[in-house]
Amino acid sequence: MSFTDIIKRKGMKSSIIEMTVKKMHPTSEIASKLEITTDEEVIEFYRVRSADDEPITIHCSYVPVRFVGSYDLSVWKKKQSFYKVLKEDHGITIQTALDNITAIPAGAQMAKILHIEEGEPILHVERIAYDQNNAIVEFTKVYYRGDRYKHTVITRETP
Repeated sequence: MSFTDIIKRKGMKSSIIEMTVKKMHPTSEIASKLEITTDEEVIEFYRVRSADDEPITIHCSYVPVRFVGSYDLSVWKKKQSFYKVLKEDHGITIQTALDNITAIPAGAQMAKILHIEEGEPILHVERIAYDQNNAIVEFTKVYYRGDRYKHTVITRETP
């Protein structure tokens, strides 16, 4: 589920406090996660998201340009949901996501953005998302306020 969907289900209003979108060549770490070369361009989507106007999370997502082509900021701001834009405008449905979750102390810059004290715990999630064709579409680093966000994982055994 997207952050927007999760916040709406909790009866809160989701919004974007800050957003930048830019085309770039990925670092070796980003390229490795997306299984591309550093020569293939990606689009970086940086967002500070809020719930009921309180900053909750910092998202930094990377998608190879070949999946989305345009990076018109107005489209992303209007729809707010990253996954909604992928689905409605590009025909990409996120089918599977692999999340690695760790707890880390907030650095000075993150603490300032999230309105918390430096050193307070935040959840750091690194996600690799796959589309309906099992292609890696997204690599995201997300930082959640530890006092305002809970990440629930359901595990099922498949026959």
